[in-house]
Amino acid sequence: MKWLVILLMFSHSSSAETHFLKIYFTGSSGLTNFPPFEILGRLDDIEIAYCNKKIIDVKLDWVQKAFTDDPKLFEFVKSACFISNPAFFTYIIAELMKNFNQTEGSHTLQRVGGCELNIETKAFKGFLKYGYDGEDFLEFDLNGLKWIALRKEAVFLKLLWDTDTQDLEFHHYLLTDLCYGAFNASLVSGQSSLFKTGTVLQMYFKCININLMFRSLKESELSFRSSL
Repeated sequence: MKWLVILLMFSHSSSAETHFLKIYFTGSSGLTNFPPFEILGRLDDIEIAYCNKKIIDVKLDWVQKAFTDDPKLFEFVKSACFISNPAFFTYIIAELMKNFNQTEGSHTLQRVGGCELNIETKAFKGFLKYGYDGEDFLEFDLNGLKWIALRKEAVFLKLLWDTDTQDLEFHHYLLTDLCYGAFNASLVSGQSSLFKTGTVLQMYFKCININLMFRSLKESELSFRSSL
């Protein structure tokens, strides 16, 4: 039930002319019979792929073909699902529990990012948001290139992440140019189904993993330094 609440928290309706790409990252602590980390990718209402720390479940044939044709891509995604992203989410959940004065109990952290494009109006927008324990927590401001704390407990992360201008610019690129390119490439090619080739989407997944992997390393280094 908690998972459904979190998933619905970020969902919003889209018209027949609007297409969207959403990638959900969910980390948890203290939950029984639930993976401590998982990623779910969706194109419109179609599930692209799912993974946790143990499995990678590809839902579409062209995604499977992309992995078969590019073994390095599969290893990259495998690293994202099994190592780098779980480490990042585990670290952030631990820091949030400290900030909330929580010593035990079950807790969840979710990141959802992506973009949507209205075919009729050409209106496009990217989005990136974090939720903690079923409530909105942090949101990325594309125009202001900064993080917005949606709860007072998120201020410490906002202040920390706002100091990394390179990371802020990367998120802007990821959620605008790259994500728009993924939509535009598929539409211009005249494919009946979005992302039929998957080329730009492969770049999108790689960029997300690189970003989170290096952020995880930076956060771990900061944590180590603060403990000295």
